[in-house]
Amino acid sequence: ITSIDIAEQALTALDMISKRNAKQILVCDGIDACLEYIDFFSITSQHKALSIVANCCIHIVTPNDFKYIRQQLENLSNRLRSDDKKTIEHICSIFTHLVENFYSDSAILCELAAQELLKTMQTMIIVQPSILNSVTFVSIIHMLYIFSACCPILAVKLLKANIAETLICLLTGSVDGKIVTKKSITYKSAALSINETAKLQPINNNIDIVARTPQELYEIVSLIGEMLPKLPSDEPLFQVDQLFRAGRAYERGLNGSVLWHWQDDEGASVQAITFTRSV
Repeated sequence: ITSIDIAEQALTALDMISKRNAKQILVCDGIDACLEYIDFFSITSQHKALSIVANCCIHIVTPNDFKYIRQQLENLSNRLRSDDKKTIEHICSIFTHLVENFYSDSAILCELAAQELLKTMQTMIIVQPSILNSVTFVSIIHMLYIFSACCPILAVKLLKANIAETLICLLTGSVDGKIVTKKSITYKSAALSINETAKLQPINNNIDIVARTPQELYEIVSLIGEMLPKLPSDEPLFQVDQLFRAGRAYERGLNGSVLWHWQDDEGASVQAITFTRSV
């Protein structure tokens, strides 16, 4: 590059083109071109470069396509430790597209997670004050869910990395009666283990659930369910799924569907929706 100004103008044009024609940019090695000199660009141009890569990753759907991003995985994973919120959002979008597109390919999932990605993501979601918005937080939890659901090797790796303590922190803000110290995320903290990052202070025994959006709770509970051992199918206590079938409930809807209700803290009967049944 002989002129950064011209390169940044090119990124602006490519960012607009990538919204509709990212496939053409991808096959012309556009990902490598956008990331090769990214450190020399202004932060605004860096965002555009990462946005282009994210749009290109939508079209990486086969093992042959994966060659266009493979050499940049370590670079992108390291950038998750940035203090810039927009950078993290774009990179999470990149990895989300890749993980969702290759959920059925355990080999590629392992390759994606090989660059300390799991440890970095665990650190990002637990450290306070958080720089993640709700959408980015949900995308990270959803990626961890796919990793554990579709690749047993990564599920074991998460268990060994104390994912259970991470999940407790996400739900209650504490682990075994101790609360996580508020601390900004840095390159150094992201490289530490979860136990080193989550410095703890004693608190009282009263534990409250952290306020979260329904989608955040759904993804957290889904991940918890995936990490737990499978329930025995022949045990009557765990045959609740069969009870959701028509004819087994006490009330039916107008279209013949089963209507379930749950009792809230005040004793009122509330109709269950799809989300509450899933949780």
